[in-house]
Amino acid sequence: MATTKNDARKVKAGKVPVVLSPFKNLVVLSDFNCGIANAQMEMRYRNVFQWISDERQKRVLMPKEIDLPKDKAVLQAPSVMHIQDIPFGNIDYGAYSLYCCYRALGRSRPNLFIHVTDPGVGAGDDRSIMVTDYGNTFIGPNNGSLGLLRAYFDERGIPYKVWKIDLDKVEELEQYRMEEPTYHIPRTFHGRDIFSVVAGLLSGGVSPEALAIEEDKNGPAMTALSDSISALPDKLGSPVLFYAFRDNTYGNLKTNLTLDALTFDQLVEEAAEFKITNTLKKAAWWESQQKIITFVAKRVFADVSRGEPLLYLGSTFAPQWDERLVELAVNMCDAAQELRLSNSYMGAQELTIERIR
Repeated sequence: MATTKNDARKVKAGKVPVVLSPFKNLVVLSDFNCGIANAQMEMRYRNVFQWISDERQKRVLMPKEIDLPKDKAVLQAPSVMHIQDIPFGNIDYGAYSLYCCYRALGRSRPNLFIHVTDPGVGAGDDRSIMVTDYGNTFIGPNNGSLGLLRAYFDERGIPYKVWKIDLDKVEELEQYRMEEPTYHIPRTFHGRDIFSVVAGLLSGGVSPEALAIEEDKNGPAMTALSDSISALPDKLGSPVLFYAFRDNTYGNLKTNLTLDALTFDQLVEEAAEFKITNTLKKAAWWESQQKIITFVAKRVFADVSRGEPLLYLGSTFAPQWDERLVELAVNMCDAAQELRLSNSYMGAQELTIERIR
């Protein structure tokens, strides 16, 4: 029973009640860099969501064992946002983007996230749903892209559950929806054929238990970036290992180093200098590629000249209370290139930092 124009007029006139989806927004993050792929994901999501909305009004195709609210109200879909410029194969960038989106949207009402960043999207059957105690839900591969969120939830003591998507159950529901008993889910476009379908079902009120199996609480997987978040060495001493990845637009470096604003202001007053060294020790051409740059602690880019390196406190809050993630840049230049790091597809890379003044 699809919603007609007449139904829409009745809703507008207040004659038909409207029930909100459990989620305020659906945020789709991917490394597709391709509008048509995201369009296909959204179309599949909306088709499944509309089916659930119709089935809530009058059951026709939905199996009886699936617990689904029954009402005559029109189900209102969440707003949909797409972020598709994650560099291909950069799980650390994907984890950072997902973390930033979650922190930006807040907790006022639960949001739903689909994240698709290779590599590892189709590996085995490790496709997950992570649900926090207040309803925020994340759907995607358990390949490390949930790592920063896990670090944040663990640090703040926020309860969450992780579910492994049961492809047989999702496939069965798709067979009912399409009225195609021989339909089999393709394994080459997980974003459209699995994650978007699951998102549509959850948005319509289907519980995770109907689609997935609860996993060990020790998950989800971490990356080197999210597993080793540490404080910036603000005192003189030996070099400290850290990880950084290249911003996709400017070439600035996002790091897993954190610091509070008060301590950072003191570093700026002291004109603190930090020696940053790449650590490509496994490469045969290590001696020729090794690069050392001195970065000075500064508050904003306007405090340095063009081509001058700076270490600054980024706008992204760290998992720890009252701390933010540290970033590196060379004003109006590409810091990653200056340090001779690999391209943005490599994810987080290993460097060392040492305060020298």
